[in-house]
Amino acid sequence: MALLTETDAAYGAFLKARWASRSLRLGKYAVAGNGVLLLFDWVLTRAQPGPPELATLLAVRLGWILLPVAGMLGVRAAARVNLLPPMVITLSLLWCWGNEWAYFRLGLAGTAIQAIAVIAFCVTAATFLPLRLRGLFGMFAAIAAGHVALNILWPQARPLSQRLWTDAGMLAFVSVELVLFRNLAVSQHRGLASRAALERTLADLEASQRVTEEHLQERVQQALQEVKVLSGLLPICAWCKCVRDDSGYWARIEAYVAEHSEASFTHSICPECAKKALAGED
Repeated sequence: MALLTETDAAYGAFLKARWASRSLRLGKYAVAGNGVLLLFDWVLTRAQPGPPELATLLAVRLGWILLPVAGMLGVRAAARVNLLPPMVITLSLLWCWGNEWAYFRLGLAGTAIQAIAVIAFCVTAATFLPLRLRGLFGMFAAIAAGHVALNILWPQARPLSQRLWTDAGMLAFVSVELVLFRNLAVSQHRGLASRAALERTLADLEASQRVTEEHLQERVQQALQEVKVLSGLLPICAWCKCVRDDSGYWARIEAYVAEHSEASFTHSICPECAKKALAGED
C-alpha cells in the first residue's frame, strides 16, 4: 500500500512537471492546426453554391487562431499562481468547441472532415495534456458534449436521428481511444513504480557501500595509529651495538626499538654464542 501511494505521488509529480512544456507545445500545434483547418475550409467550400470568400473564412477561424496564442503568452503567469492546468483545459475546450462551431457556421457539419477533426481534437487533448485518466475522460466527455449540443441545436437539413447515429459511431471510436490512452497511462504508472523501486534499491546499495567504505577506512586509520615504522639511517656503535637517538644519547638497541615501535624483545642465546659460552666454561 505504501508503495502504491508513493508511486501515485511520483506519477502526480511527473504529470505536474510537464504542464508548462506540454502547454506551449499544444499552443504551437493548435495554431498550426488552425492553418490546416482553414486550408480545408477553403477547399471544401468551393463546391458550395456561392462559396464564402477567404475573408469570411478568416473571420470564422480567426478568434480560435488567436486563442492558443493568448494561452502561450499566459503560460508563465498562470504557472506562477498555480492556475496553469485550469487555464489550459479551459482554453483547449473553447478551442475545440469554437472550431466545431466553425464547421456548422460554414455549412460543413456532418462532413467527413468534421468527424476527422473531432477525433483529432480528442487525440490531441489526450496526447498533450498531462492529465490522469479521470481528466482525460472529462476532456473527451466535454468535447463530445459540445459536439452533440451543436448537432442538436444547429438547424440542418439532415434528420436529427441520422445525426445522432453518426455521433454515436464517432463517440464509440473516441471511447476506443480512451481505452488505449488508459492502457498508456497504466503503463506509465507501472514504469514509474519500477523506476522508484530500482532507485530505492540503488540507494540502499550505495548506502551499504558507503558504510562498508567508512568501516574499512576506520580500520585502516586504526591500524596506522597502532603501527610505528622505523625509517632512515640509525647511527649504531660497531662494538657494543648501541644506537644514538636524535638528542645524541646512546641507548641499547633493544630499548631504542621498543620505544620507537610496537616490537618488544625477549632474551635467548643463539647456537654460536652457546658454543662459545660452553667453551669458556670448559
